[in-house]
Amino acid sequence: MKQITTGEALNKAAAYCTLCERCISEVSTKLTAWGVPHGEQWKIIEHLQREGFIDEARYCRAFVNDKVRFNRWGRIKIMAALREKRLPKSLVNEAMENI
Repeated sequence: MKQITTGEALNKAAAYCTLCERCISEVSTKLTAWGVPHGEQWKIIEHLQREGFIDEARYCRAFVNDKVRFNRWGRIKIMAALREKRLPKSLVNEAMENI
């Protein structure tokens, strides 16, 4: 597999984040699949957060809203899915209050 440069990975990750809301764990998984070294991943993720591509509070609100409205998921299933994505408990609880 061809080694991807940090600049290319940053551009691909930004494009990936513009398609829909993404959390850090999803972007990290994608960067790992692209073969980006772990140290470079965090630089890319921090840059994406500074630029507003990744916002975990916004992600939590959107995830909860979508799963309730479109998938008719309950609180327990939503909480389990968010726990899998390793999101901070405070953000999850805040998003769950909106149900």
